Amino acid sequence: MSYSGFEEYICVNGHYYASDCYDSIDVCPQCNGQKAFQHFVDQTNGKDANNPDTFSADKKLIGQEDVWHTDHLGNKYVVQIPTYTPNSDAWIPCVEKFTIEWYDSKITSNTVPEQDSPKNILVYDEHKLFCKISLPYPAKRCGMYVVKCNECGNVVGIPTTGKVDDPCSITINCK
Repeated sequence: MSYSGFEEYICVNGHYYASDCYDSIDVCPQCNGQKAFQHFVDQTNGKDANNPDTFSADKKLIGQEDVWHTDHLGNKYVVQIPTYTPNSDAWIPCVEKFTIEWYDSKITSNTVPEQDSPKNILVYDEHKLFCKISLPYPAKRCGMYVVKCNECGNVVGIPTTGKVDDPCSITINCK
């Protein structure tokens, strides 16, 4: 039995592209940017309504780029390239994109955890390219996670208490 399907990607600049499962593309054909997210679509046995991995993953249109060209007669024209961000958990972040470090304050919190606190910290504008990063949960004790995007250099600090009200993920924009 052989495998059949395709791989789909969103690059660091938000461009969507896909390739046959046997022809993996390392960089975006639009901008030569690195892939930020990937999803593997298995179509070996066709599409199955009960198996989301047999369909393309949801993505959200966040904008478009205008790319200007000149034809052979010297006329200028524009091609609009859509930009996307993942809109489902099916997208897998490319592992080399983020560095997560935890700085231990060596203090144990004696406060009562807030049960209603959000589990996902949102530090982003939904109209720009953004990434959702899972954090180790819960933290050992009071301290701070420092999340750095190795692609755009964005750095965010997230304080922790070592209790159930610690965030388990953070959503941040690319610069």
